[in-house]
Amino acid sequence: MTVVRRRGLAAALTAAALGMGCAAVQANRHEPGTLSGGAFAPARPAAAQLGPNPAYVCPTGGAFPILTSDVAEVAKDGGRVAPQPDGRLCALADTLLGWKEQGTPPESVTSFLAWHFGLPAAPGRVVIATVESEDPRILAQRLLEPVNGFAQHAVAPRFGAVTQREKKGFTKVVAVVYDAVAELEPIPRRVEAGGQVALRGKLAAGVDKPKISYCDPAGKLVDVPAAPGGQLAGDLRCGDRPGTMVVEVRAERGGQAVSAARFPVQCGVPLPASVKAPPDAKQAAAPGAERRVFDLVNAERAAAQAPALQWDDGVAAVARAASEASRDETRANTSSSTVSFDVVAQLKKNDVMSPLVLLNPAASRSPEEAHWRLAHSPLHRSNMLNPQATHAGVGLASYKDPDAGDVYFVTELLVREQPPVDAEALRAKLREAVARKRADARAEKLAADPTLEEVAQKYASALAAAKGELPKAQADAILSPLYKTFRTVSLVGGAKPEPLEFAEEPGVVSQAKVMGVGVAGGGNPVLGRNTAYVIILVGTRR
Repeated sequence: MTVVRRRGLAAALTAAALGMGCAAVQANRHEPGTLSGGAFAPARPAAAQLGPNPAYVCPTGGAFPILTSDVAEVAKDGGRVAPQPDGRLCALADTLLGWKEQGTPPESVTSFLAWHFGLPAAPGRVVIATVESEDPRILAQRLLEPVNGFAQHAVAPRFGAVTQREKKGFTKVVAVVYDAVAELEPIPRRVEAGGQVALRGKLAAGVDKPKISYCDPAGKLVDVPAAPGGQLAGDLRCGDRPGTMVVEVRAERGGQAVSAARFPVQCGVPLPASVKAPPDAKQAAAPGAERRVFDLVNAERAAAQAPALQWDDGVAAVARAASEASRDETRANTSSSTVSFDVVAQLKKNDVMSPLVLLNPAASRSPEEAHWRLAHSPLHRSNMLNPQATHAGVGLASYKDPDAGDVYFVTELLVREQPPVDAEALRAKLREAVARKRADARAEKLAADPTLEEVAQKYASALAAAKGELPKAQADAILSPLYKTFRTVSLVGGAKPEPLEFAEEPGVVSQAKVMGVGVAGGGNPVLGRNTAYVIILVGTRR
């Protein structure tokens, strides 16, 4: 019996040693991402859900154990909570060993990788550098600064790091730091169309008042009702349409609003396997950036089955002015709350009066990156996909920041405009509507009268030319020919959002035998371009 027990113990120890050895090999094996065809793709498989994942582990040798010890020691000396290593961040850092572009990757890339490895928000900072050393202690010291510096201001700091020898005497290092403001229970990254996701979790100490919102694949913005007791909990519904649902958790830290989590859920569509690489500096500065961003907006709308927007030069001019105002206030280091830019007033100056005005502003290292940020904000994505919008313009302004380099301010401005007036079609509909109204009122059916038709059209055209402000003397002059040949004439007309409502006016059922209808399109200080001006004359000849 004793011999058997020893054999069992030996087998168990051997299996454990093998398991630890496999984990060590996995942790220390590099799998950098690759850039091909303008897209950056991770080599490691994607996480199926957001949340902790034991499949991702940090290095067990080299500089990382030293870094972990140094980080803990510095935090202890400073009386702070020590940043914790996170296997997901180490997998992200390892993937970025394959980042060959100049500078650190933009938010679109780091966010994609964070989600790919199961993190619910983008990293706080990424450092990629080449160190002239192969000494693990020197490498750990170089990595300590970004980790320690970020941890001083984080509520729940996490970190990951990797190193890779490039050539004799040189090592590439990558560090990724993250503030776990929200710890979420496992959330599937993909569900079927029409599916539902339960969001549950907790906020870090010192963070409270969570608010959950999301934009579903159809573009509907949903503010999830607050859970009892300030809990972080809510249900997310895809709706019937397949596509991307963008979710954000906002909260308060010391009375200031913070973004605790922001991530997409794929509804009935596959998880993305790669992320588009950002344009280089030359491409970002190339002419036509405003139109390129506009095309990106329409691509998002096409995927969401929303009607395409039409470009409007007047709207674009206002969007450009808004971007220039944002640039100027940033350059002057002023608060946006002190700068007044009245978008509606500026649109009116450009003869654009719209019942719907949607403004999406953002700034980033390229126009395309600014658009990406808007497309991954529930509020701005909802604006972008609004099916009621018909026209839009994109405005761009830029300046060179002494630290960040070129910064692009982008404003996407969406409005609703009336389509051009089809006078003949509307005239026919108005005649039919008047006939129905009179039939319902048991009033005599009216015949078309050439004189009334001519005068009504002349009046409507003059009213449109005057943008609805026709002088009384001019109106009287237009109507004066009717006084000799007609015993009675009633006039109904003007401009309304729904021109067929004029056929419901009491004047159209007055005693009469003939009628004339005039329709013309023009601008209006309230209704904007392509307003339909309607004149209906009903009367009885002498």
